[in-house]
Amino acid sequence: HIEQRKMAEPTIVVAGKAAHTASIVLLHGRGDTGEGIKFIGKEIAKRVPFVRVVLPTAPMRLISVGPFAERMTAWFDRSFSDGLVTKVEGIEESKEVVNGLIRSEIATGIPSHRVLLVGFSQGAALSLFSAYQFEQKLGGCVAMSGYLPKPDSWKANFAQVNKETPLLICHGTVDGVVEISNSVAALSTAREMGVTATFNKYEGMDHTIGNEELYDVIEFITQR
Repeated sequence: HIEQRKMAEPTIVVAGKAAHTASIVLLHGRGDTGEGIKFIGKEIAKRVPFVRVVLPTAPMRLISVGPFAERMTAWFDRSFSDGLVTKVEGIEESKEVVNGLIRSEIATGIPSHRVLLVGFSQGAALSLFSAYQFEQKLGGCVAMSGYLPKPDSWKANFAQVNKETPLLICHGTVDGVVEISNSVAALSTAREMGVTATFNKYEGMDHTIGNEELYDVIEFITQR
């Protein structure tokens, strides 16, 4: 279902005003762009001035939308069954894109344990999928309104070096796009593998990034 593999838009970088000692790869959701969530990157860099935030944009793909297919930016294609994500196509390729971004940050002199993956919705799924299969110790992972794709494959390829990499999972209780049960399932699988995971649920929040949630994410980043 991949219509073109090149990035739809150039990767955006938002840097804090202090010396760069940590990096965040911030991944957007389906149909969005790095530019579309740049305001999140700016807020993080403002509150955590030693951070450099890298915001890539997913390639254009033909994506399943009910019985139809639409062309949009997406890290992979997926389908749901009984509210839970089941079939996933194209995520391995996107994981390699994320791996490349992490390695580029490490190449600038930032230690791997000072690099975090943060994502929303499909970007959250890709962050969670990629972080715990990466070959070097990362600083943390944040999954907002997401899910864990291909959990059996994820467990089989789990990188023990990231067993102690902290995970923050956030989800709204009335999410009508990605049901909160997906985050509950991801939390269970992560803890099964020994990951120290925190689960924050936000009463009455739909499929969005709320102010309280963003504050919690920035607090998590600061503690790393």
